[in-house]
Order: sequence, then C-alpha cells, then structure tokens
Amino acid sequence: MKIIDKKGRLFGLINIIDLLFILIVALAIVGGMKKFGNKLPVKEEAREGQVTYFVQNIVKANADQMKKGDPVYQYDKGTYLGEIEKVQVEPYTDVLDYQGEWINAPVPEKFNVYLTVKTSITENPDNYIAGGEQQRVGTEYRLKTKRNAFFGTCVAIQLADKK
Repeated sequence: MKIIDKKGRLFGLINIIDLLFILIVALAIVGGMKKFGNKLPVKEEAREGQVTYFVQNIVKANADQMKKGDPVYQYDKGTYLGEIEKVQVEPYTDVLDYQGEWINAPVPEKFNVYLTVKTSITENPDNYIAGGEQQRVGTEYRLKTKRNAFFGTCVAIQLADKK
C-alpha cells in the first residue's frame, strides 16, 4: 500500500491539502487558547464615585451654564457620564509683567471652574472607567451638557466606600 495514491490522498483516506488545512486550523485554535485562555476573570463592579474636572479660562456665560443636577456627556461619543454634583467658580489668573516684575493677576471676565460629577465608576486593575471611557488624572476630556461644551482636565477620582 502506497502512502500517497494516484488521487493525492494520504493512505487512501484524506487529501493532503485538506489535512494541511485541518492542521493549520487546529494550531490556530490551540494558539488562541494559550494566548487568551490563561487569563483569570476580572470581576468588574460599578461603584458610585466622583470625578472632578478643572475647566480653565472660560467666560462668565459658560461658567453660569454649569448647574448642579445637569447631566454631563462625553462630547465625541455622546455617552452619559453622570450629573453635576458641585460647581466651584474661581477667578482666572495669569502671569503678567507689571513694572518689570512678574505677578499673578486676575483676568477680567475669565474664570476657572472645578466641576464635580457624580458618576458610576468601574474599577479595573489597570484603570477606572466612567461613561465608557478611561478616566485618568491629568488627562483632558471634551465634555458637554445641554447648554455648553468645554474641555476639562481630570484632577481627582474618588470612589465611594465598599459596602
């Protein structure tokens, strides 16, 4: 009995090309199981928390439009982030040259806002997720409410205590 017959079948049972295809698929499945199958499942549980954003150098009209209880959304995706819990408005200051000295002086009609948003935060080993997007302190996000849109830099992430 020949190993490969006239029709190209191995031991008269299966075509060599079909056998190679089956081996490649089997190796791909085994490789995928090795790569993705060893990870331990991560329990993701959403908890209430607060994310504070620093909105810099805006006019009074924009600062006045940020009201407690208003919903906040991610600008690009439109996903719901949470609702405004606290708005703290401060005068915007800039470094100016005054008689040869550099001083911090308030800029008329410009303000800084600390915006605290009550949201649901999912904590992973690598990051925090709120509103479908990773939240990291020091990162600038484009946000919007019903009345305005603005850039806010995340300055604090606080999770509520576990029960």
